[in-house]
Amino acid sequence: AYAYSVFVSKGVVYAAGYEYDAAREFVPVLWKNKERVELVADATTIGGTNSVFVSGGNVYVVGWRKVGAGPGTATLWKNENPTYLTDNESDAFSVFIADNRVYIAGMERLGGKMTAVLWVDGMPFMLSKDEADEARALSVFVIDNNIYVAGWEEDAGRKRAMLWTNKNTIELDAGATSAYAQSV
Repeated sequence: AYAYSVFVSKGVVYAAGYEYDAAREFVPVLWKNKERVELVADATTIGGTNSVFVSGGNVYVVGWRKVGAGPGTATLWKNENPTYLTDNESDAFSVFIADNRVYIAGMERLGGKMTAVLWVDGMPFMLSKDEADEARALSVFVIDNNIYVAGWEEDAGRKRAMLWTNKNTIELDAGATSAYAQSV
């Protein structure tokens, strides 16, 4: 079992991750204190969760789900009910709630390459440049109406740590050959 994210609210400790099951492979799981909650309802759906956030009595978990032979798809579970963020191969890495809006950082395969994406209330916004070969948005944080997203872009074999803020793009790596921004 792997736990990737933790959130504490009103004395309850929430952890999001997945368990490896030999029959099904990856089972997305939310733990509430020590209570284990599988976020799939059948024996054929697999997935994993990457982030948990609690706001207004609602529990938000993001990650990916895969049904049958289809691609793994970015998913938001709100109070254990799943919603796909897209139909394409994708993953959601971070969730943040501010002013009753749901912000999700992740990636989506578009035009044959993975692209860094920020979903705001389900609406996708592409963050990475068109010329990037591959990109990920790994973390999101919102404060004072400012949105901060950390991740990376790769082109010509060079990975660059990135910070996307509102409509600005900031390269953080100062010339390194490989750099990643994991959290903001």
